[in-house]
Amino acid sequence: MTKQALIDMMVSLQWNKRPQHPSAVFSLEQFCIDTVMTMWHFHGGCQVGVDALRVIDGSTFLQSPGTNPQAIVMMLGRYMGEKILRERRSHGRK
Repeated sequence: MTKQALIDMMVSLQWNKRPQHPSAVFSLEQFCIDTVMTMWHFHGGCQVGVDALRVIDGSTFLQSPGTNPQAIVMMLGRYMGEKILRERRSHGRK
């Protein structure tokens, strides 16, 4: 499937079948309730090469793990958190 076909499919989906709240424009919380779906597992969107930027989530995946990535992301976050802590301690920072 091409990127354009995926974008076209996403645009054509009806995000939420419930009627939207009249103040959705003014409330971020209500906007999320009205539009967010949890069936997608986005990944691969973080551009590599920004100095000192640390991103620990599914956007760092080069390929789809083929399943819900929650456990992988949690393990990656723990691993990188420990690594960052070790680096900070070795440089005398808390």
